[in-house]
Amino acid sequence: MVAITFIYFLSSQLGLHRGIQTLSVINVYLAFLMLLLVAFCVPLEPIINTVWAAIRDYTMLIVSGGWQLESQLRQPLWANVWTYNYYFWWLAWGPFVGVFLARISRGRPLWQ
Repeated sequence: MVAITFIYFLSSQLGLHRGIQTLSVINVYLAFLMLLLVAFCVPLEPIINTVWAAIRDYTMLIVSGGWQLESQLRQPLWANVWTYNYYFWWLAWGPFVGVFLARISRGRPLWQ
């Protein structure tokens, strides 16, 4: 929490343009570091097999599920799992949505 708070404070002090740009550059470096760590410290064969299986399963799901007209909400287990997924998705994307809304509003009131 301290590191995230410090990064937020630093980006807000740098201004909207430079702050987002600095965070983006840091994010690219961290992603590249993570890629190197995974490439050299983790066996890649299970990861590649999982990716190919996921692509195959997703393609089959799109083909078969695209023609289903019955609502998925009739299955309560699916609705419960989706609720948690929805919450975590908004927690992850909430800051980006907030920055986007602040960027496009530019100090205008809500009614505008």
